[in-house]
This record gives sequence, C-alpha cells and structure tokens, in this order.
Amino acid sequence: MRRPQPQSTHLFLITGLIESQQGARCRLEIKKHSATHHWLHADVAELSRDSNNEIASKALQSRLLSVLDARQIDLKERQIFEHEGQPLGGLLIHSGILRVAGHFPAANSEVTLAIVSAGNSLQLSKPRGCSALLLEAITACQLSFQAGESTDSTESINHWLIHLHLVRQLVRSESRLIALLQLLIEEFGFRHRDSYSLPFWLSHARMAEMIASSRSTVTRQLQALREQNDVFSSPSSGGFVVSSRLMELSPSALEAVSH
Repeated sequence: MRRPQPQSTHLFLITGLIESQQGARCRLEIKKHSATHHWLHADVAELSRDSNNEIASKALQSRLLSVLDARQIDLKERQIFEHEGQPLGGLLIHSGILRVAGHFPAANSEVTLAIVSAGNSLQLSKPRGCSALLLEAITACQLSFQAGESTDSTESINHWLIHLHLVRQLVRSESRLIALLQLLIEEFGFRHRDSYSLPFWLSHARMAEMIASSRSTVTRQLQALREQNDVFSSPSSGGFVVSSRLMELSPSALEAVSH
C-alpha cells in the first residue's frame, strides 16, 4: 500500500536589502538547506537611503511585487516553497496540485490548510500564530505571483478548512480516513466504470495529520481497506484507486460500518 515518497526539498523565499555605495537594493534569494543559490536576483530599483529613516515595508513590498508579478516558478514533485516575512500578494497556480500548509511554532506543528489545483489563486498572508507558509508540490507545479488581491483568492483555503473540519468531526478514525479519501476523490479524482482513481498519493503521515490521527493507525486502516478490495495502489498513475462501494457510503453510514 505504501509507495516510496520523493524526498522533499525546501526552498526558502527571503526578502531583504543589499547595501551598496549607490544605496539600498532589493534582492530575492532561495536557500536550499545550508547552501545559498541565487534563484532570482533583481535590483528592482535604487531606493533613496535616509540615515534618519528606515525604508517602509510597504514600499519594499510594492517593489518586490513588481518583480515577482508574472514570474513563473516551477516546482518539482515534493518540492516545498517556504515563505517567510511580509505578504507578497496573490499566487496563481497554472498547473499541478499544491498543498498549502502553515507552520505554527506554539504547537510545534505543520498544519495542512488546503490542497488546490490549477486555476486557483491564493493570497499569501499568514494566519495568526503562523511563522511561515509552506507550498508543497504534490505533483509538478507551475506558479506565478500576482500583484494585488483577488476577490476569490481566499475561497480555496476557506473551502478546504470547512471540509477538513467536517471530516474531523467524525468520531472514529476509520470514518475520518474514509471521508478524507472521498474528499480527495471528489476534488481531484476520476470516475471509472467500477471504481474511482486519484492521480497522486499522500504519505500515511500526511493523511494522519489531516484527520488528526497517528501514522500507525492510518497504515493499519489502509491495510484493512486493501484487504477488503476497497483501496489499492495504482502504479500507472502514481496514485490509488477506491472502490465504488466506499465512495457511495454516506458520512453517517461511515460511523456504523467502521470497525
């Protein structure tokens, strides 16, 4: 049931200023582990430097947005784009499937906020208590920044927060896992004659985090579903297949059939 997961690569977006004899300049870098690799180096504009005043964060943000606007970012499968610092406006997903998560130091946890696909836009602003936003490419993704705010930029996250909340309201962990599988299939899956398929796979640890359970519990429950021919892996798609019987169960029935 478990398939090897590609190793995640963290990409950190750092916004900062370069001091030079001509004045302050804006620069973007990506740091991969301990080594620094220039991803986008843009002297956006020479900013007048006043020894008595600091550069306003909004002015820096505006210049960064002017550089990032329409710049495409390609993320390979399981690569993670981590954003810290000031909000950088909207993010448009051109292709692929992206997991949006937040790191909350107080709880020492990484929480999935949404899983979104091509055509969705997001507003890159951190919730209260969140130290960084993480954008993980579940499949290879193409992204670009957008200046300003979109009227529907938060709908994707709100949609998922509501549905994940409903999944977690189920009492039994078996029921929550099945409800999560149903949710993923409904959002990203394909219907076949006698089954449904999902073109990607989530690790047992990730599914456990999303349903507020443990990895060992998810592994055990998936094994049971596999023995019942309700869930099995699909090497051709890199995802998994779910039986029509499992997809047709109602949330109330899930509590009754779980054992």
